[in-house]
Amino acid sequence: IKREKQPPYHMVAQRQLSQYGDRVYHISSLYVRDDYIWVVDFKNWQSGDRYWNARGQVVAFNKHDLSYTGLCYDLKDGEGRWVGWPEGITWFDGSWWIVTTLDCMIYRFGPSWQHQATYQVEGHGVRDNQDWGDGWYGSGAVSGYQGIDWWASDGRTFFGLTIHRNADGKDPGFMYVFEYVKEMDDFLLLGPIPPSLS
Repeated sequence: IKREKQPPYHMVAQRQLSQYGDRVYHISSLYVRDDYIWVVDFKNWQSGDRYWNARGQVVAFNKHDLSYTGLCYDLKDGEGRWVGWPEGITWFDGSWWIVTTLDCMIYRFGPSWQHQATYQVEGHGVRDNQDWGDGWYGSGAVSGYQGIDWWASDGRTFFGLTIHRNADGKDPGFMYVFEYVKEMDDFLLLGPIPPSLS
């Protein structure tokens, strides 16, 4: 992780997170909130690991000096199952929101990382084109999402989910936009944003 100022981008702090040994293995995304950098990670990942063994975790670092805070939480759903390979993280309406590359779900967690809800969102139906051997994608599973962010407009709340970068072929968009309807506590698919608008 590097922390830089605006141009001319003098480096303020840099830390190789691999020095934290068993705490961080495969950083996929991060989110800065208050005094922490929250990092989503594949716990105990090693190259060649099978995706179906993925175990998600979130680890916190001090945003001022990038030191490890000692905060580390396993990501599990309401039934105690691991949330596999987290790829995107954001904070909205008092909760953490996570997407993974393994499924077309949005997971919501409370401020202390207790599971609150899982949302099945309409998948884009594209398979990953990277050769994962006999791993998850090699079995023909549909790729999930890689990023998540939200915005508000005219009293409505929208979430954008980017597809995994290796997703191939027939997909009409690089991002899918959903409206979050708080009264229903559910997501409505509005449609894809085509790559030409990226």
